[in-house]
This record gives sequence, structure tokens and C-alpha cells, in this order.
Amino acid sequence: MVAQLVESGRDILAEIDADPATVGKLLSAVREERSGLVLGLVHAGQFTLGIGNDPVIAAGDRLLIAEEASRHKPRR
Repeated sequence: MVAQLVESGRDILAEIDADPATVGKLLSAVREERSGLVLGLVHAGQFTLGIGNDPVIAAGDRLLIAEEASRHKPRR
């Protein structure tokens, strides 16, 4: 599944900065708010899916998301 997603021209995996609106929120809350699929969280260099725990997003964290390529805004 992951290989198919990575090779797809229609969908992308992206790691994006947690913006100020997400800092302090539970990962589950951010999943409900965002379009696209929030796969997990990178905190202090460690990735978590947030299954079995529901981490609070901190400044400097990054979200791993899957979304349609047409909706993704590249990092500058």
C-alpha cells in the first residue's frame, strides 16, 4: 500500500511543519480538522502513528500526511 501511494502520480506523502493552529492539540483532533489523511506525527525525530496513544502536538513537530497531489502546497 505504501509503495503504491509513493509511486502514485495522483497522491503524495508529505511531511509538513505543525503550524501554530495545531500546536497544543491532540493528534486525533488535528486528524478530524484536516482534509487529507494525517498518518502520524514526528516528534523529536521519532515517528508515531498515534495508535494506542494520542500525543499532543508541540512546536517543532511535523505531521506526515497523505493527500491528493493537486491539493499539496510544496515547501519553500
